[in-house]
Amino acid sequence: MLTQMRRGAGTWVAKIFIALLVVSFGIWGIADIFRGFGVNQLAKVGDTEITAVEFQRDYERAIQRLSQQMGRPIPADEAIQYGLPQQILSSLATDALLTDAAKTFGLNVGDERVAEQIRSEQSFQGVSGQFDRNRFQQILAANGMTEDAYIEDERKRMDRRQLVDGLFGGLAVPTPYLEAVNEFRNEERTVAYFAVNRDDLPAIADPTDEELAAFYDGNKAQFAAPEYRTLTLLRANPDTLADPTAVTEEQARAEYDRQTGRFGTPEKRNVQQIIFDDRTRAEAAEKALQDGTSMEQISQEAGRTVDDVDLGSVARDDIIDPAVAEAAFAMTGPGMALVDGRFGTVLVRVTDIVPANRQPFAEVEAQIRQEIAADDARREVLDLYDSIEDAFAGGATMQEVSERFNIPLREIASVSQAGEAPDGTPVELPAQDELLADAFATEVGVDNPPVQVAQADYVWYRVADVTPARDRALDEVRGPVIAAWTADQLRTQARDVAQKAAERVRNGEPMEAVAESIGATLQVSPPFQRQGTVDGLPAAAVSAAFAGPQGHVADVTAQDHSHLVLQVTAVNKPAFFAEASDNEPARQRLQRSLGDALVSEYVTALERERGVEVNQQMLNQIVGVPAGRAGS
Repeated sequence: MLTQMRRGAGTWVAKIFIALLVVSFGIWGIADIFRGFGVNQLAKVGDTEITAVEFQRDYERAIQRLSQQMGRPIPADEAIQYGLPQQILSSLATDALLTDAAKTFGLNVGDERVAEQIRSEQSFQGVSGQFDRNRFQQILAANGMTEDAYIEDERKRMDRRQLVDGLFGGLAVPTPYLEAVNEFRNEERTVAYFAVNRDDLPAIADPTDEELAAFYDGNKAQFAAPEYRTLTLLRANPDTLADPTAVTEEQARAEYDRQTGRFGTPEKRNVQQIIFDDRTRAEAAEKALQDGTSMEQISQEAGRTVDDVDLGSVARDDIIDPAVAEAAFAMTGPGMALVDGRFGTVLVRVTDIVPANRQPFAEVEAQIRQEIAADDARREVLDLYDSIEDAFAGGATMQEVSERFNIPLREIASVSQAGEAPDGTPVELPAQDELLADAFATEVGVDNPPVQVAQADYVWYRVADVTPARDRALDEVRGPVIAAWTADQLRTQARDVAQKAAERVRNGEPMEAVAESIGATLQVSPPFQRQGTVDGLPAAAVSAAFAGPQGHVADVTAQDHSHLVLQVTAVNKPAFFAEASDNEPARQRLQRSLGDALVSEYVTALERERGVEVNQQMLNQIVGVPAGRAGS
């Protein structure tokens, strides 16, 4: 058989067939040579290529970083929505453009400099502070890189750095530029201003029916009734299931006795202790105390101070050494004892006893019963959860589940998604934001998964009815419409008064005279900077004060719709010393910004000159774009 195949392969028909096969691989096969891209070539920048391996490595790292920031895995379609593929490809294209330009200039840092850079990288150094090859290889393996690939990446990076430093290194920020920044940051201004108080303006007459109707027609959405939903809630939590009457007095008293320090203050004692290396010295110190020697003197002889040996007023649990605690609290009154403690023989002395102060059991019995019942109910809720879910799965209604498990139902007649009843009063709901968001996303009568309020606290809900949103008739909201119309008229009146007042000041009238004519009080601000804040001046007024020279007049509207008229009365330009130390941070920021801007312009020019070609089909395959969206 093999002999016949070898003979067949030598015929002219077979040779033509093999030649066609080779051509087909050239056109359609993995090399992709006739369509301009190689097997692993994702993009071309001049004579430099971006491989699919490079892109996929950086893309996967970017997804991992984003997943860590979001606290959850990021799927492929979401990564595309965030624009990660474009960001990674743009970064790689920028590197490739600079690498290609470095090749054009014949830049090559050389093997020794690359090796020196890698050896000096702190990440690759061991405990000795020297380059550790094992650590180097472990880090590369953890990042999915080979040694050759990393060295080549590092060489290209150093070539790019050499190119950028050669073209743009050593840039100096022009002194006038730094001076302008200093002036912008530190210039101070003072303004005279007055507020147009709407309360001092003439009263607004009631609107005519025509005016009110016109205002309402132009603002119907403001007065529309939102969609309301009727909800049925069933909540299972320890509070609804707890039965304090089921807790016996014996159970409550046992819990009371167990929590000795909870219902009041425990017994405390003033305790002193001195630790000795041997028992003989401890016994001598004990006898000296009994003979009238002061604790301070004995402490000094032991190489301590009184503060060192005085534990203060402490409870039994506050004393670390159990032997010391036992001895101190076994005494029936002030006294002393020798005990074998953890670190040697301890002379223990008690100077005062403060008895425990505890609430009587009768005062806290009800509280303890409720807590025990709630703890039992918490376990019951977790057991009940599956039973309730099974009941709903079996077709039970909310009413049937309520009766079967003795859990009360709650009916919410009408509530908007904002959590308000039709009369505007708030409706208190558990896990309100989540519950309302879910309830307004479902349909009438649909079984929904419960909302978890807290641990062992669940709310099952069903939408019983929906009242669609609608435009209210004017008669339904006449009061609110009149109030809104009046407020709008007052705002318009205040704005007009402020604009006319500002125009009078621009025409030469003194600020004080204009303020007095409209019943306003003229005020003068303290000096302030462009980024500063001033009591009584809204942010819009601070900004407006820097919009013109000294004498500049402006009328501004604050966020509360109040109106101010201001005039710049003083401009204080800061002194500038180019070598002052406080200019150095600004100089460095400007230098970095200028360098980055020049590099960005250079990369843009390189892109226009050399072009960037992308294998879109391969890119779509890597990032997971469906075939129907290719090229989108």
